Amino acid sequence: MATTLREQSVARIVTALVLMGGRLGMASEQPGPDMTAWSLDSHVRSADDRLLKILRDGVARSPTLRDLIDVLNRSDVIVYIESRGRMRTGFSAYLVHQIVRAGTHRYLKVVVNRELARDRLTSVIAHELQHAREVADAAEVRSSADMQTLFKRLDTGRCVLIRSCTETDAAVHLEAAVWDELSAGR
Repeated sequence: MATTLREQSVARIVTALVLMGGRLGMASEQPGPDMTAWSLDSHVRSADDRLLKILRDGVARSPTLRDLIDVLNRSDVIVYIESRGRMRTGFSAYLVHQIVRAGTHRYLKVVVNRELARDRLTSVIAHELQHAREVADAAEVRSSADMQTLFKRLDTGRCVLIRSCTETDAAVHLEAAVWDELSAGR
C-alpha cells in the first residue's frame, strides 16, 4: 500500500513538472576547489548547470540571497528555475503564476533571461525568489487562483506598461539589496 501511494505521488510530481514545462533531474556540475556543491535537497532547483553555478556564487557573495534561500529551504515551497534566451519585452524574469501541490509541498517555476550578465541575473533571480517567498509566507495559497489573488493584493502598481504584470515592494527592494552586495564585492 505504501509503495502504491509513493508511486502515485511520484507520478503526480512528474506529471506536474511536465505540465509546467520543467525537466526531471538536477544539474550535475561538480564543485571546483573553492566552491561547495549545491545541496540536492535545496528548495531552489535547476537543471541548468550555469544557473546553479550563478546561485552558488550569489550565495557566497550576498548574505541577503543566502538568507532568502535559507527561508525557502525551511518552507513547503520548492522552486524550479529555468532559463530562456528571449523574453517578452519588459521582462528579465518572472514567476509563473501556477502552483502545483504534491504531498506536503507546493511547486513553483521561475523563468529567467539567460542572456543577462552574471550579477544582473543573480539579482533578478533573487527578485523572483522573493516572490516565491511571498507565496511560501501565505499558507492559504494552494492553487493558481489563490496565487493570482495574493499578487493582486500585494501589487504596488509598478508595472504600468505590461498588462499582465504584478510587482511587490519587497521583491524590488530585495533585488536592489542583492545587487548592492554583489557590486560591493567586485
